[in-house]
Amino acid sequence: MVSPRLIIAIILCAGTASGRHTLCPQESSALADWLTSHPEYRAATSADCACAEDIRKVRAGWGGVPAVPDYDPYRVVGDFNKDGLEDAAVVVVKRSNPLHGFGLLVFNGNRKGSPYSLAFSKMGLDLQGNGLFFGPPAGENLLLLGRFYSDDGVVVTPKKETYTLSQ
Repeated sequence: MVSPRLIIAIILCAGTASGRHTLCPQESSALADWLTSHPEYRAATSADCACAEDIRKVRAGWGGVPAVPDYDPYRVVGDFNKDGLEDAAVVVVKRSNPLHGFGLLVFNGNRKGSPYSLAFSKMGLDLQGNGLFFGPPAGENLLLLGRFYSDDGVVVTPKKETYTLSQ
């Protein structure tokens, strides 16, 4: 008999064309491995964003934009590089500088059973009040990092096996 927990995990980890904001075990493991190698950082949380009202609006939907009930400003999963595999973008924060010591990590998905691989990292970012978006409200197949309700942000663009940040 299949466990109800397993069914729920499969549903949550199946993803959608617009991405999801909950990490599966493989994605969580890749992040945990990176954090173990970089103990000066921790995973950023929605509290680090200082944007509770913005998060509430994204989760509920606004102005004709569909709701994203699982929205987390500092993690998103989707097929960013269009290779048919889910990738994960996660924000980390330096323990000694939680206001301005943010970093962006992008892990590329690998074939079933293989661990995710780090494809991109950029440290020293000021991401308080910013969020990651993929799909609604950003649009399909476009990974954005920026301020809520603004065109002030960057596109995280796949380039071969890595990514670049562009205006």
